[in-house]
Amino acid sequence: MPKGRTAATQQRIEQIVEWICEGMPRRMILTEARRKWGVADDTIDGYTADARKIVRQMWEMSREEFVSQQMAALEHLSHLAIKSKQFSAAAGARATMARMVGVDTVKQQQGGNRSKPAD
Repeated sequence: MPKGRTAATQQRIEQIVEWICEGMPRRMILTEARRKWGVADDTIDGYTADARKIVRQMWEMSREEFVSQQMAALEHLSHLAIKSKQFSAAAGARATMARMVGVDTVKQQQGGNRSKPAD
């Protein structure tokens, strides 16, 4: 916790991080925070600014880190899909993985894009 910040303030900021990640618009954040904490809009805007910094930090990563993280998530989804006999979903996850690393471009270069109509 940063210096000078109370535990209650930190909890409020973390709540706003959650709301931002859920896609809650500013207007709703203000309404909900006023109702829940009884604080002024300026105070909520300060919490929100700190929350947005945290959200940005959560996503500050290199392309390599992002691809690795997404590949791990897709591999997990593929495994769950196979386990539940959702083979189309598993194939979709694997195809997305191939596109992410560029493996699918070899097939396109060799056979062309099958979705294009012939001239």
